[in-house]
Amino acid sequence: MTIESTSVVLMWIFPLMMLSYGAARSYAARHYGVSACDEGERLPQYIRFIWAAALFAAAAAYLYLRGHRGDAADFLFGMSFALAVGGSYLAWRRWRQRRANVE
Repeated sequence: MTIESTSVVLMWIFPLMMLSYGAARSYAARHYGVSACDEGERLPQYIRFIWAAALFAAAAAYLYLRGHRGDAADFLFGMSFALAVGGSYLAWRRWRQRRANVE
């Protein structure tokens, strides 16, 4: 394998590990009757997603403006967009839940 192909493979290992960890945690939490995403925490989950998206976007903008490799900046912009979409979905879901509880 070339260095480029190994770096692409390694770039996807961490997100896949986090995805599998989240799925396993959610399954275990449901199995034991505990909420996996506790809304009683200090910072709601959708805000954490938005903050992470902002940090990824800032890192991507820094790499892009400094003229570093475009692949890394593209990957960070993509991760930022995915986190922003996820945060928007979680905010929308929370808004719907609260609106349903009021009515």
